[in-house]
Amino acid sequence: MERRFEKCNNCKYKEIEEWQLILMLGMSDANILYQDYCEEQYEDIKHALEGYVISVEPYLKDSVDNCLIECQICKSKKRVEKFKEYSNKMIKIINSDRYYYVEKLQRIYFLQDDYFEDCDRL
Repeated sequence: MERRFEKCNNCKYKEIEEWQLILMLGMSDANILYQDYCEEQYEDIKHALEGYVISVEPYLKDSVDNCLIECQICKSKKRVEKFKEYSNKMIKIINSDRYYYVEKLQRIYFLQDDYFEDCDRL
């Protein structure tokens, strides 16, 4: 049985999770705004995702390495780790030359849906 802890006031995972949600909401807004997949939408999502990865990777290494016992059962930590897997897949899609931007957007949005389904259970 999991023990429950008070929320950490200095939880770095919670901050990163909030950045993830902002990125995901931006992706959803872009999907609504553009309606049909277009190159501008792809470029917006590409830059947002690359910016997220560039800012979060060093932050994760520097700020979160000193995990506390509370971090072992932290839902935010699990979501951050899960999103890292999904964001790596999204970056692979972006860097791939196999797909045209429409296919890339479709695959990225499928991954976004999968992420929300996976993390809904956490």
